[in-house]
Amino acid sequence: MDLTALFSLNYGLYVLSTRDTDGKYVGCVINAAMQITAEPPSMVVSSNIDNYTTSAILRSGMFTLSVFSEQATLKTISMFGFRSCNEIDKFEAMPYIVTESGLPVLTREVCAYVECKVTGTEDIHTHKLIKGDIIDARYLSKDPPMTYNYYHKVVKGKTPQKAASYQANQ
Repeated sequence: MDLTALFSLNYGLYVLSTRDTDGKYVGCVINAAMQITAEPPSMVVSSNIDNYTTSAILRSGMFTLSVFSEQATLKTISMFGFRSCNEIDKFEAMPYIVTESGLPVLTREVCAYVECKVTGTEDIHTHKLIKGDIIDARYLSKDPPMTYNYYHKVVKGKTPQKAASYQANQ
């Protein structure tokens, strides 16, 4: 089996974020998110069960998804994708806004964001599918969104071990 065939699927690159119950902003990079219904507008994201951000979303019941644009740098992607919120404050060095619900949204290197209220979850092996009703969504720039393919081919980025698409021999 050639699992690299899965690289042909069209993914984006996102920062999944929330505010933990202690008020701390947390977030991690994911590549699996999609709209699942139009009425009401809802979506699903996939996040590693072991990520601090995943457990914080389950505690808060809300999340935001900042959509990386093609302007996103490897430095920013790496900070949110290869570091733990237990080690550093990922939002300290990045400009962001806070939504009316009190959640963080990056404002640089992203083209849009979506904010959701959690409506359900399901464990799938190493990841948790988190379903949410969309309560807000906005464009932040006209830059094109970064695809996972663009990230690999142009940015020359690697895949973190906790990513849904991680392969040991990449």
